[in-house]
Amino acid sequence: MVLDASDFHTFGTLLRQHRLAAGLTQAALAERSGVADRTIQELERGAARPRRATVRRLAVALSLLPSARAELEAVSSAPRLRTRAAREPHADSVGRQGRTLSDRRPGVPPATSADVRPNNLPIQPTALLGRERELTEVRALLGDGARLVTLTGPGGVGKTRLAVEVASVLIDRSARSEPVLIAAKEPTFSDGIFLVELAPLTDPSLVQSAIAQVLGVQDLGGRTLVDGLREHLRSRSVLLLLDNFEHVDVAAPFVADLLGWCPELVVMATSRDPLRVRGEREYDVAPLALPTPHHLPPPSVLAQNAAVALFVERAAAIRFGFAVTEENARAIAEICIRLDGLPLAIELAAARVRTLTPDMMVGRLDRRLQLLTGGASDLPARQQTLRNTITWSHDLLTPEEQALFCRLAVFVGGCTLEAAEAVCDPGGTLALDVMDGVTSLAAQSLLRRFEGPDGEPRFTMLETIREFALEQLESSGEAMEIRRSHAAYFLALAKRAEPELVNREQGVWLRRLDADLDNVRAVFGRSLSGEIDVDLGLHTAGRLHWYWAMRGFVRETRRWTESLLAWPEATAPTSARAWALYSASALALFQADYAASEAFARESAAIFRGAGDLRESGRALARHGSAISNQGDHAAAKSVLEESVALARAASDEWGLAFALGQLAATFRVLGDLETARALYEESAAISEMIGDQFVLSITLVGLAHLVRVQGDQDESAATWRRALAASSRFGDHWLLPRAVAGVAGAAVIAREPERAAMLFGFAEALRESNGTREMPVWQAVVDRDVAATREALGDEAFSVAWSEGRAMTLEQAVGFGLQAPK
Repeated sequence: MVLDASDFHTFGTLLRQHRLAAGLTQAALAERSGVADRTIQELERGAARPRRATVRRLAVALSLLPSARAELEAVSSAPRLRTRAAREPHADSVGRQGRTLSDRRPGVPPATSADVRPNNLPIQPTALLGRERELTEVRALLGDGARLVTLTGPGGVGKTRLAVEVASVLIDRSARSEPVLIAAKEPTFSDGIFLVELAPLTDPSLVQSAIAQVLGVQDLGGRTLVDGLREHLRSRSVLLLLDNFEHVDVAAPFVADLLGWCPELVVMATSRDPLRVRGEREYDVAPLALPTPHHLPPPSVLAQNAAVALFVERAAAIRFGFAVTEENARAIAEICIRLDGLPLAIELAAARVRTLTPDMMVGRLDRRLQLLTGGASDLPARQQTLRNTITWSHDLLTPEEQALFCRLAVFVGGCTLEAAEAVCDPGGTLALDVMDGVTSLAAQSLLRRFEGPDGEPRFTMLETIREFALEQLESSGEAMEIRRSHAAYFLALAKRAEPELVNREQGVWLRRLDADLDNVRAVFGRSLSGEIDVDLGLHTAGRLHWYWAMRGFVRETRRWTESLLAWPEATAPTSARAWALYSASALALFQADYAASEAFARESAAIFRGAGDLRESGRALARHGSAISNQGDHAAAKSVLEESVALARAASDEWGLAFALGQLAATFRVLGDLETARALYEESAAISEMIGDQFVLSITLVGLAHLVRVQGDQDESAATWRRALAASSRFGDHWLLPRAVAGVAGAAVIAREPERAAMLFGFAEALRESNGTREMPVWQAVVDRDVAATREALGDEAFSVAWSEGRAMTLEQAVGFGLQAPK
């Protein structure tokens, strides 16, 4: 085949034609072929030269006929000419996460998932009104190269809404390949735009964890979370939206440090005050434009005013057909003016059209503002006005609704209806049905309803409203009782979750606990501050040890747990202390702090044994034996673990037995008794599969796969590694997953598939770096030997190319690639 100089892009063009003919997005082709997203993007735009193995995988994934495959292979080996067009990004070269534009913005043509930058931006149910100028100006700041843009202004002015809209516009423009209209340098943020909600946080040290959670950087291993974030963002073009930063403003130096380390990172923050760090560009978000009270235009013109338009739009959503008329025009204008054009205040007022006319609102608002003019003099005027508006809305509630409203402020990050009923009316004395009250408060814009995990409705307060409600709770004299009720509910939830986290409902409960993570954190904080009994925090921490491990909150929760254990009130050998010690032992083990893990487990087992709790003492002994084994005393570990197995059998504890058998098998494997180890592994795996616990199953299969490899059955070993990979991927685990991927890579080395092995090793390394985890020495030695063999088989150059391709894989791609049987 003869190539003309103008056909420099022939392979990429041909690949794209075949992909589109097959009805595949780039992401779908990547998943089907095992080739990284980024590689396909670069190939299609002519920025990379395909390797022969890559071409073969693509041809198979596209189901090409022999003639088409031969043509693709021919052009792949032809000389590649580069021109300006070959260096320009292709329209399809975007991330694969995020929502379709048709889901997010009305009037935008439908788009495939490959057309949208990775993002977690919330879907906005209503249009942003009256902010056209602000949208243009903030985009201009970003286009002029600003790395830190802070949207400042009073609470309720709409900073968050404006920031999300700016980000949505950037996503829409890049997805539709629109020309840059604001500034020639406006960034595209090719690696994504991510919203980090900081309002639930009260501890500035959690800012790093909040950002890491959104970005998927796990809090595990030996290196600091700051280093993990630096590494993750160092070469990525990302826009971070840090919302409600005023709650954690002492973390501003951390943001500046992150910007210094990550040259393509841009931060847009919302805060009532600037961050006051170098390079910051502050943008003051002013209230909405107001009408002139003495020269009101006709109703049709008045309706175009930003503040009036917002009032009318929100009111019309409640009362169909509501509009500006000759009769209500002046009252509507006065409401907007008296509320200083603050969007939140206007929305609260508009919610009253169910029961009040605009004229009636003006009368009530006038009296309420007169009553509340004595606000704190050091607060900004608009903040005083917003407080007045919230107070006015609060005072329009019935006494029963007011009681429920202030009690709901105890929740951090929202709650379910079940939680509201349990916490806000623990004694059944509230003269109001909680469900009816929550519905009423949501209808009056004092609560927001949103969809939680698995579609369950949740309710939350805007942060400014919640601050007001907390003041009312403190003055009511009920605060201590409601905080204890809140802690008791989440302890009960943790007790319900503990057995469910190790069975077939694992995924459901992980998602549920994700939604209430900030409420659980609040229990810890209130325990440490003395606002509630320390035992409530201890017991909650202990019951959720597997959640902390699976979700990667190891460093954070170990700090909480050890701080609680150190309290003088927590030294008695209670059940709460035993549970917290057991959790601390697990967390220390995940951080390879084996001595601490052993000490915690030993004390935990002693307390449980003294209380006659066979099940829990057996489980604590299993953790104790694992810690001893990891310190090298395998004979002592064997004795402790055999006792743990015996206790589990006596207590008919299936999960405890599966876990202890797996730990005992690992000890026998190290001691060289492979047949006994194999029998124990197989028993553990069978029990884990029966009860549906994918986590312990993963641990067991990893050990069994390695043992079978040592015994010489390489086919069975490879199949067992794939089983381990499948199990660890089912519940989103990032601790065992790199080990399973590396094990599959080792099987590929033995099967003489070095390129496949190098790609998988590359991904495993990238995942370890992203999570901040460290491999245990015994496993790392195996990986190092297999990597060296792979490099020798491929040669340095080919090894580096395949390794880099593996590092660029997404989690879904790597898992799919690893689960494919060897060819």
